[in-house]
Amino acid sequence: SNHSPKAGQLWYIVSLSWLAKWRESPNPGPLDNRPLVDNSSECLKLKEEVVLKPGLQEKLDYEIVPPKAWSYFSKRFGVLDNLVIPRKSLQLNSCETQVEVNLKPLQIVFCTPKKLIDQEKPYVMFISHNSSLKKTSVKLRKIYQQRHSKEIYQKHLRFWKLSPEKDFQALKKATCKGVVFPGVLLDESDTLEESEVADSDIIVAEIRDDTSSWTFKERHEEPKCAYCKKTLLSFKRCACKRFVYCDSTCMRRDSDWHQCTGFTCEYCSEKIESFEKCACGKYFYCNFECIERNKRFHDCNKPMDSFKGKMGLCGLQNLGNTCYMNSGLQCLSNTLELTEYFLSEEYSNHINTQNPLGTQGVLVTAYAHLVKQLWHGSSEFISPWKFKKALGTYARQFSGYQQHDCQEAISFLLDFIHEDLNRVKKKPYIEEINTEGMDEPEMAQKFWDVHLSRNQSVVVDLMYGQYRSEVTCPNCSGLSLAFDPFMMLTLPIPDKETTDLEVVFVPADQSLEVLNLKLLLPKHFTLQNVKKGVAELMKLKSESLAIASVFNYGFESFVSKIEHRASTYVYEVPETSQEEGVFILEQSLAKRLYSITQKIGIAHPRIVKVSKNATLEQVHFEVFKYVTGILGTETDPQSDFASNFSSLFGTGDQMLYWLNLVNSNKRRGQLGCIYCKKPTCTNCPLPYTEEPLQKYIKLSEDTGHFFKLEVMWPDTFKKEELSVLHSRRNHSSVSEATKFLTQKKNSNTTLDECFKFFASPEQLDAQNTTFCPKCKHHVEGTKKMDIYKLPKVLIIHLKRFKQSGYLSSRNNKVVDFPIEGLDMGRYAIADKGIYDLYAVSNHIGSMSFGHYTNYAKNSGKWYLYDDSRVTPVRDLNSIVSQSAYVLFYKKRE
Repeated sequence: SNHSPKAGQLWYIVSLSWLAKWRESPNPGPLDNRPLVDNSSECLKLKEEVVLKPGLQEKLDYEIVPPKAWSYFSKRFGVLDNLVIPRKSLQLNSCETQVEVNLKPLQIVFCTPKKLIDQEKPYVMFISHNSSLKKTSVKLRKIYQQRHSKEIYQKHLRFWKLSPEKDFQALKKATCKGVVFPGVLLDESDTLEESEVADSDIIVAEIRDDTSSWTFKERHEEPKCAYCKKTLLSFKRCACKRFVYCDSTCMRRDSDWHQCTGFTCEYCSEKIESFEKCACGKYFYCNFECIERNKRFHDCNKPMDSFKGKMGLCGLQNLGNTCYMNSGLQCLSNTLELTEYFLSEEYSNHINTQNPLGTQGVLVTAYAHLVKQLWHGSSEFISPWKFKKALGTYARQFSGYQQHDCQEAISFLLDFIHEDLNRVKKKPYIEEINTEGMDEPEMAQKFWDVHLSRNQSVVVDLMYGQYRSEVTCPNCSGLSLAFDPFMMLTLPIPDKETTDLEVVFVPADQSLEVLNLKLLLPKHFTLQNVKKGVAELMKLKSESLAIASVFNYGFESFVSKIEHRASTYVYEVPETSQEEGVFILEQSLAKRLYSITQKIGIAHPRIVKVSKNATLEQVHFEVFKYVTGILGTETDPQSDFASNFSSLFGTGDQMLYWLNLVNSNKRRGQLGCIYCKKPTCTNCPLPYTEEPLQKYIKLSEDTGHFFKLEVMWPDTFKKEELSVLHSRRNHSSVSEATKFLTQKKNSNTTLDECFKFFASPEQLDAQNTTFCPKCKHHVEGTKKMDIYKLPKVLIIHLKRFKQSGYLSSRNNKVVDFPIEGLDMGRYAIADKGIYDLYAVSNHIGSMSFGHYTNYAKNSGKWYLYDDSRVTPVRDLNSIVSQSAYVLFYKKRE
């Protein structure tokens, strides 16, 4: 399933809980998708259609499997309740496809000749994002037939999109025969995206029959000649069908301004070859009609102050999971220096159409047009379709309607704006920067000059600062310095100073329970911290404890550091005299598979005390007493031993278990047994003789291993009796530590702590080595980051999200940041400045299922922007919250 699916191919969604059963058992039962299904959803759907619960995550709740895998699962195991969930693969671009898991929700309202509109609220119907209105019609007619047992013909159904500014309840009250519909009639040959249908838009499905006429009328404007402006009863269209004319004479006369191809008209966005410029020469238009129409946004004869519009207090419609884009756009829109630059038309003089890293001015033009609508338009909110299409064209990851990261979208947009407006037309080639003999200020200026030689734009002027990074080599103590530019400052949120460690405590007394403990330790703890923590919980002396690494119930070794690949065991070592010693006792279960015997660890390894002068016969007996003590079956050890091991005495063939010498060489991948020297030996049987135990202990210690014995139980032994060997109980410290860490995780931190954590030295690991120019090696050095130069506009990204494989997590700490008076001189090495907050992008929810809003300061007052809604902020304390994600600060003059 890792292969890219073919466009149009059906893949299938399978519950991860059922897949887990299938991986563990050859017979997991029928394929069960019930955990994924939303049965409470009241929506328009076909009888066989399955609606998914909102917020499901791939790899956590479900997997997407290819057709062959689905065919195998369904035929081999069957499908419970016939819950089949197919999803089609879509072509994202020329080389990418993606299975569309989350379908587009359409808000559907029916209007019939008899009942008109009698719904209290719209129905929801799910359909592919790239569906045409014709496919939507086919599905809706099938659903209508299933629900009402009545067929609707294609010609008897048409779709209207209600104007986003109009109210559904008002439409319902006003609907009557012949009323003009307050919206647009949709063309069924268009796709939903071409029709600019957002998730929140209401679609009215108007139905009629052969005996009735349509309920709604379309609003028609009388056509006018694009050249002479006369009202027309009959007309002739130009080649692009955008304009109409009286006749060929007017069309020919108008060709000086409109030839259907070429530049983009600032008003209607049509491409034109021949054009008309406005009076100030800033914009190109199809003709004078477009100039007149665009005067609401750009009038060369009016000063900027005379424009009256929403002045930035305009919402952005959510087009379908585009809240991330809306939040970022509103924060940038309220960056006044940047917005004034676009509203004054100054940007048009700097468009760099030759830059291969830009979009040839397409995206920056779309952004400029959007800013004009937000500030000089009169609508309560606008639908940013053209901008969304332009962004998706050049940043393919944003082309669909999946959820995305606002910070990532802001970074991409600012990068594109910078490259589209880069005043450097031809970037020079830069060789490695030579800073030999320079002091730090000279080095920093050299790095900055090199950056400016390739990058000069309004984004650089406003938002670029400079880092100072140093790496210290652990071998030669050499120092490597660099002064790199930054556009956005990413601050890590400090980890908790206290961390937790789960350990297994094994008491010396075999009759006592083995316990799970959870220790609260310093972040950079030592083994002594671990011993001290266990000693305090168990009321013991730390000197009596030993820490070991255990893997699959196999004793690895006593350790000098914690190994996270294995379980950490803390042993209470039995008190011994000079005549006594200890060894490790493991226990396993022999499982016969055909002609091969496999061993499975089944018990916690134990430390057993024994006399140094003991014989092997005595060891056999001591192990028997120890094991029966754990099992609780000991009565008369001497007679029980003889009856359970009659094979050792030649009086029968009874063997309760086998006692073996553990060949530690085998564990470490070395050849040859420690005891019998055979290369294929796993574990040798411990002889039942009067040989001294010390002989075997010495053989083990001479090879650097701790002496271990193994009790191997036959698979015929009762499993329930052996369960006590691996049982363990949770100590109260487990729940107490979990509760403490949960409270600690959600506690507040400050922006000051984030800056200090950012500037603290970091030890690089093997995956992040750096090249030391002094000793000529890649080394795991120590890295330290600092801020050197401050920008006019400081964008701070709080690093809330963490991805580990398929798992993601969000840091929900409240970061307490100042709304006014952030003193950056405390954190910058060679710069200073006081900053005031003017915008915040907020993220609410989890990484894969959340919502973005933003706060912004406009004309001295704070407002909350939530997609199409803009409302005043009543309590400024609400701005500082666990939702704050990207902060925008402006430097005081």
